[in-house]
Amino acid sequence: MKAVRDLMRRGVDEGVFPGGVLLVARKGSIVFFEAFGHAGLAPERPMTTDTVFDLASLTKPLATSVAFMLLVQEGKLSLDQTLGSAIPDFSGTNKKYITIRQLLSHTSGLPDYRPFYKKLVELPPSERKDSLRALLLAERFIHEPGQACLYSDLGFMILEWLVEVTAQKPLDRFVEESIYRPLGLKHLFFIPSPQTLPLEARPARPGAPVYYKPPSQQSRVWARGATSAKQAVAPENQARPGATSSGQSTKPIIPVWARVWAWGGGQGGGKSRVDQPYAATEDCPWRGKILDGVVHDENAYALGGVAGHAGLFGTAQDVYGLLKELLAVYTGKSNIGLFRRDVVQTFFQRQSDVGSWALGFDTPTRPDSSSGQYFSDQSVGHLGFTGTSFWVDLLKGVIVILLTNRIHAKRENEQIKAFRPLLHDTVMDSMLRQRSSTL
Repeated sequence: MKAVRDLMRRGVDEGVFPGGVLLVARKGSIVFFEAFGHAGLAPERPMTTDTVFDLASLTKPLATSVAFMLLVQEGKLSLDQTLGSAIPDFSGTNKKYITIRQLLSHTSGLPDYRPFYKKLVELPPSERKDSLRALLLAERFIHEPGQACLYSDLGFMILEWLVEVTAQKPLDRFVEESIYRPLGLKHLFFIPSPQTLPLEARPARPGAPVYYKPPSQQSRVWARGATSAKQAVAPENQARPGATSSGQSTKPIIPVWARVWAWGGGQGGGKSRVDQPYAATEDCPWRGKILDGVVHDENAYALGGVAGHAGLFGTAQDVYGLLKELLAVYTGKSNIGLFRRDVVQTFFQRQSDVGSWALGFDTPTRPDSSSGQYFSDQSVGHLGFTGTSFWVDLLKGVIVILLTNRIHAKRENEQIKAFRPLLHDTVMDSMLRQRSSTL
């Protein structure tokens, strides 16, 4: 793999990224796993194979989509179920006929991105998630559902909402308890942000129980029928489910933020992860600092670090652990029994002719796929804005995971677009040569 090693070093030297970790596996065995360059530049910190990366949009397949694999195989949801039947708030809107399949395959008709954080940060943290959901309910279509493919963060924000409604748990807690922990993956996790939590929701000391006392003038966001976030904010005495005739709730309102922080965002708890070796990302002009162990995506940050489209952190080793298991299930070689083979095969199948997407996973687009020219059409993958990616060749049994901090310290660096296909071609060519030399 000398050519692969040389190319990664060249990527560092030519400023494609300050540092990166590359893991290559074939048929269940790791054949290359090395770190290059720096995890941070100010001060300089070396990249190591146990560096934790902000995985950005890899959250979509590695958290949200695998959550739906479980919910579908448990019969709690079906792929062709409509939003109107799954979430009552959608039943009176023009989005009630969007299906879960369309959301996962980016054919829902929703826009790709909206800077919701600019409005959300003006609200108290306890109101932001419900305010986001009011904005999602009011969002206009770009095209009719099923008519075209447009990669959409908004669709996965709705999917996170659907996980919470169906599993009765936040997304981070559900995937940690149901997937990551059973697979022994201790370094795939979300980081709920204490800066965005109400003071009442923060632990008084390490290990202390979390209590939440609603502010006396708390306002709630009621998404049903709202046409804007501002319109959706109801006064304290507005009637709501569980309220008395005077308008006062019979139950204390415990916001998602309090619950998320109490649960700790996964195995070990969010507060225990401050000392992890993180890859730094952008010198963020909005937040006025270099982000290190803080989610880069602004919308996910405004929501407290847990979202369906971004927010997952992880090491290359644990990303591999999850992908290895999914590939083993796909090929019928897993004995763990966490995922069902027919469900995984469905999620890995391209869904329509209007786009390249399977269910939360992308497939190669010819001739310009980031996977290069040697990955077969039976491959799935995904890219992350921070400089992360994975590709899995389901036919050849090859997994390539490239995690970099390419936006450190500025997001304008886009050299990785040309680097990715070159790297994947070099990896596949090196393995082909290695295989030929052993015959």
